[in-house]
Parts: sequence; C-alpha cells; structure tokens
Amino acid sequence: MGKEHLFYCYNCPTSGYYTVNGYKYFYGKDFRVAKKYKEYRDCGFNVVQARGENSYKGEGFEGSNCQRVFREARKGGCDKILVTDGRFDTWIRKEKNLVGDGCIFATERDLDVAVADCVSAYCNEKGFYGIQLLDEPIYDQFIAYGQLMRSIKRVLPNVYIQSNLLPLGSRT
Repeated sequence: MGKEHLFYCYNCPTSGYYTVNGYKYFYGKDFRVAKKYKEYRDCGFNVVQARGENSYKGEGFEGSNCQRVFREARKGGCDKILVTDGRFDTWIRKEKNLVGDGCIFATERDLDVAVADCVSAYCNEKGFYGIQLLDEPIYDQFIAYGQLMRSIKRVLPNVYIQSNLLPLGSRT
C-alpha cells in the first residue's frame, strides 16, 4: 500500500514551437500551462520530464523554462518532476572517463562537488523527484555514465535516476 507505478511521457508540454526539415512552426500557443498539466495528470501520468527545450543547462533557474515546468506542472497537479540537466549530458558525450589523471575531474570528490553545484539550482524545488540522464548512451559512454550516476547518488541519495540504455552492441 502507498506505492504507485511511475507513468510519464518522454517529454512534457512544449512552448508550441517545433521544427520539421529545418522549418520552424508554431501551434499558436504555449502548452506549458497548468491546464495542460492537469490534462496530462488526468490521463494517468504522474511524473513530468523536463526535457528538450525545458531541460536545465545552468542558465540560472529563476525564469528558466525548467522553472516554468515546475511551477505550472505543480499547479496542474503533477508533483513528481524529472530534470534533464544538459551539463551532465555534455560530460558523458565528451568524456569516456570523468575521474582520474587527465580527466575533467581529478577525484570522485571533485566530481561530487561539481554535481552538487549543478543540482543546487533545482534539487530543493518543490516537486523535484529525479534526474533524467543522457538518453540512450552508447557502450563507449558507460564508464562516464556510471561515474556520474554514482556521484548523483552520493550527492542526492534518495533521488530517482531515469536512464534509457541503447542496445549494448550499438557504438554510434
């Protein structure tokens, strides 16, 4: 009792802009409003993923698209929000190994300090539930991916981490 399954779409309501074949289109309105999050919740989804244009990239949380997702999703009845932090994705894409000689972090402690700094903008936000790591990392990114995941768990022991692995044989 008291437990529930997590149900969510792989993206949340957007600004209404989208691009097809290099052409930008607008639906005519921004869908990141409480009414649309209530619709989302009424459909049975209980977690919101702030991804794409709504991910956080360190630009300052106040007034960011990510903050807007938190504010409007909570108004719409969604109380579990996953943040995609673009800085983490960049680390995994650029580095095979995050920690050690010649790496971007000399020690696990240095990595933990950087992770703590990154998450400080949103981890205490009401509704924060977890972090979406780089979608479908390739095999060559697994060492950095694991190092980052363990660091996040050291910094935020109870956080939910969403990860989607690409089939293990893929290298592209």
